[in-house]
Amino acid sequence: MSGTDVPQEVERIRARSVERTMPCGEGRMVWRVWGAGPPAVLLHGGSGSWTHWLRTIPALENKFRLYVADIPGMGDSDLPPFAYDSDRLQESTDRLAEVVCAGIAELIPDERYGLVGFSFGSVMGGYVAARHNDRITSFTTIGAAALGVPWPGLTGSLRSLEDGMTTDEIMAVQRHNLHVIMLSTPPDDIDDLAAWLQSENTRRARIRSHMVAPSDILRRALERVDAPLTAIWGREDVFANPNLAERVQVVTDMHPSAAVHILDGVGHWAMYEGANQVNDLVLAALSRHSPPSSEAGALRSTA
Repeated sequence: MSGTDVPQEVERIRARSVERTMPCGEGRMVWRVWGAGPPAVLLHGGSGSWTHWLRTIPALENKFRLYVADIPGMGDSDLPPFAYDSDRLQESTDRLAEVVCAGIAELIPDERYGLVGFSFGSVMGGYVAARHNDRITSFTTIGAAALGVPWPGLTGSLRSLEDGMTTDEIMAVQRHNLHVIMLSTPPDDIDDLAAWLQSENTRRARIRSHMVAPSDILRRALERVDAPLTAIWGREDVFANPNLAERVQVVTDMHPSAAVHILDGVGHWAMYEGANQVNDLVLAALSRHSPPSSEAGALRSTA
């Protein structure tokens, strides 16, 4: 696989979607819509795009109408009309959520919906859920950080790309970095597709959200969320360790009825590395709390 060729798996899944664009300042926020049934919104992780959900969409699209975002400043979406300020994380995140919520209000104007967020998308989802409390049927977080639990930082060092690197050298850097931050799989065993996705997503990321991990901004949002909560972590998630048990405690203290799942042998990007397990859990959470079919309505034209 070359550094520029789009993998056939990505093209096949993208071809089944309909692209919608919503305002984002003077630019646009890009959404993609798959499937039919009750609506569900999927929010990707930091320095990511809709492709973080590449192994999730096929498992959900036959049962749900999926609205999958490219968060402003990432993927195909334009920058937000303000700086994402590390000194004002809560305010910046809430302002991003306002843009996301405006798009949801246009795309799903009169239905309740399920919400699923991965990593930074979990943080963003917390602020979306707080704003749309009466509309959220369920909220599922995957790899959530920003819960106010001490985090010592990464256990490995990231490598940088350098001018003149060959495609193989670039992919080797991406495999190394994926192992450090995203996957428990050893670098040599990480597949070409994951390395390509990481390369493309990080290349297009124009806002940096990694500074949220040691903060408490998701905890602040969850205090205002009423929806049934499911929380999923990989046991090898570098952003959750070494204090994973404390993170679970924070969530269950606020939401005693939350369903918490820890997946063995899985790192941060749980819905890629532990796709089958995560897909089953997300399907269960969305299905358990989805609105009646009469309320969900038929798939609207997305032209």
